[in-house]
Amino acid sequence: MHEEMWKRLENGVTVWIVNGRLVRSTFDIDFTEGGHDKVYEFVPASEVWIDDAIIPKERGYVLLHELQERNRMAGGWPYSKAHTESSRLEYRCRRHPDELHDALTAEGWA
Repeated sequence: MHEEMWKRLENGVTVWIVNGRLVRSTFDIDFTEGGHDKVYEFVPASEVWIDDAIIPKERGYVLLHELQERNRMAGGWPYSKAHTESSRLEYRCRRHPDELHDALTAEGWA
């Protein structure tokens, strides 16, 4: 599934660009944009996957969503609450792109 390692974070999480089409045909037809080990059983521990179908200028927003959601779930939040908060943050940063870098940094992307 892995196409390219994007980055290994200081907390040990590895972010990968993955072959989204292969993920959908092998594991989950509903896989879109990205995911991580706290949601998908098929994603290895401490990994975040970003679909290669996401164009590069959009990847930062998807990454922010997935990192924040994963961090909240690792802290004990249920998926529904973590997903809702991460969707709000992603939406805000899409409307205020100047905030994206700081938001990513707050989630461990340095």
